[in-house]
Amino acid sequence: MSANLILRITSVEDDPLGNLQLRYVNTVNTPIVSATWLDNGITRGDDYTLVFTNTGGVRTVTVDCLADNPYRNMSGITVVCDGVTVNKGIVPNVGLVFAAGADTGWTAKVTVGDGMDVAGSITAVFGFGVVEASTWTTGVRITAINVGDRTSTNSKIYSLPGVDCSGNLMATFVKVIQPHSSEDRHKLASFATKTLTFQDWKTGAGGKKTADLYVDGTKCIEDAIFDGSTVYEWGSGNGYVDGSDLLAGLQIVFCDTTEDPSAVTLTLNVLDGWDMVEFAPDVAGSPGTYANQDLTLTQDGQPTGTILANGKARLWARLHVPLSESVGPMRGATITTRGMTT
Repeated sequence: MSANLILRITSVEDDPLGNLQLRYVNTVNTPIVSATWLDNGITRGDDYTLVFTNTGGVRTVTVDCLADNPYRNMSGITVVCDGVTVNKGIVPNVGLVFAAGADTGWTAKVTVGDGMDVAGSITAVFGFGVVEASTWTTGVRITAINVGDRTSTNSKIYSLPGVDCSGNLMATFVKVIQPHSSEDRHKLASFATKTLTFQDWKTGAGGKKTADLYVDGTKCIEDAIFDGSTVYEWGSGNGYVDGSDLLAGLQIVFCDTTEDPSAVTLTLNVLDGWDMVEFAPDVAGSPGTYANQDLTLTQDGQPTGTILANGKARLWARLHVPLSESVGPMRGATITTRGMTT
């Protein structure tokens, strides 16, 4: 097996109630049966309210959230409510299964990156919302827990550029867009909006479909394989055009599908603001010095960067918006923990 670091609010660090990646609460009846993390890299830290409507057996959902992100004020989204089908695109990076009996007026809340208690009350952590220039959010004490069965060494937490990929059928063709696998390159993604299109759809070796990926009209990947597993990034040596590096700082994996993407246009947004997230070590229950830089996580009494299986390391996090920052689109960051498995 391996080490596996997850984040929880320290006040409830020993209870999944403190999970910061994903939590949900049914607030009126029980519309959500289950929620799963899709791990596709496309994440918007925020708190999402879902309201259901049943019109002659056709269920729709309205989604609202605190921050001004693309998932705000979505209405009339048709969903499958059968207790089995995973609905995607309702909350970013989350697959939701809805109850067969979901009816008008049923509601639920889903949080990504924040704490939420059993009643649906939110403790803001990484869903920063609107923050004025020259101000700081209140620091929150967080615990990194190794829920794996092996020791984690070189354990770190850091903030990286966030991404959002929208467009019809995004989930059909793109399985993952996330930071580059190398620590030397995963901060290279810069604020931009990129158009993704596909050409030369065909059957490749092994019977899997392939296509060329174009970014803003220029070829980025030659014969990308749609197999749900092949990683394309700078240095992968499998068709990614290193010279132009049109997805700098990122990696992409395409879904295992036979559907033709030639007529599909996707929009990739690389978000700014990741360099405003600050971490501080925990010093006897208080934050040490905050900084926008990687923070090494160490369990008490262990060598630097070491967290044993079932062990913990505590830290603090906040957002600091500089005085020079102007009003702009929603910022977004990918908060990542990594460790080497012994």
